[in-house]
This record gives sequence, C-alpha cells and structure tokens, in this order.
Amino acid sequence: DNKYTFFINLLFDLPVIWDDSQPTAYVNQAVMGINPQFFIDLSKEERIAVLVHEILHVAYDHVDRLLQYQETSNFEPERWQAACDYRVNWDCHEAGLTVPSWMAYFDAKYSQGSVEQIYKQLEGRLFKKDNKVKDLDPKFLDKVGNTSDKSSSPSNITRLFKAAMLTEMQKAEHTIP
Repeated sequence: DNKYTFFINLLFDLPVIWDDSQPTAYVNQAVMGINPQFFIDLSKEERIAVLVHEILHVAYDHVDRLLQYQETSNFEPERWQAACDYRVNWDCHEAGLTVPSWMAYFDAKYSQGSVEQIYKQLEGRLFKKDNKVKDLDPKFLDKVGNTSDKSSSPSNITRLFKAAMLTEMQKAEHTIP
C-alpha cells in the first residue's frame, strides 16, 4: 500500500535488531530493537503500527530532545515518554494506521501541539516508574547505540529528506505498487 512508502523509506535508514531481552520494541538514534516473539504475535496491522510508531520517534528527534531536557531540573522522563507516545500514536492514527488498543497513550485530548506542549498539559499526572524498558528509556541508550556519537548515523533531517526524495522519485517513476 503506497500510503506507507514514506515510513518504509525512513525505516530502511535505521538498522533493526531482534532483541529478546526487551518486552516489546524500542528505538534510539542508532537502532530499532524488537522482541521477536512480541512481533510474531502481532497482526499485520499491529506490526505496521509498531514499526511506524518507533520510526516516528526517530523522525521527530524524541531521543535527542529527551537527552537535552534530561539535563534540566524537575524534568520527568516518564511524562516525556507519555507526551511523545501521545503525539506519535495520534499521528499514526492520522496517517490511517490502526493504533492497537493495547498501545498506551492514545487520546484525542492530546492530539494537538508539539510534544513540549503535551508534556505541559500532562503536568501533575503521575506516571509509573518501573524497570521495564520504554521505547525512549535514556538508561537503555547507553546499552545499545550511543546517541552522542552522530558520526556513524545520519541526522534526522537527512533521514527525512532522503525518505521524502525517495518517495517522490518512486511516485514519479510509478514504482510504488
């Protein structure tokens, strides 16, 4: 389906690894990790939603912004994760994807504005701190893919530009099925 072409082009620029040490899927600026059993158990629509969800975190620079804001006092990484997920899940919905009911943080109330604006809207809400890796967990960034070393991975602007250009070329050449 050609509505996914842009997302597929973004995905091709990010290495994907199978990682059964994590419960679901995660991303940093260097790699996307997916638990193989989790992925196998999903329907086709859910697999697409998970892949697009994770790649949008990279496209929107959520990881680098997390690391930047983490340096400020009173920053709540769990609230940031929730704000990012609200933004990404709504954008998946707007792109015509089926957001699985089990995906947390999907609500039209948080469908407008930037992640920073959603983060402010979520002030005062409690977000559970747990030991499970979330898809933007800063502690996990040190384990796989150091995001401070950008020399080996393209910038997000480069990724977005390449994906947009590839999509336009495929449209022009009628190579999109």
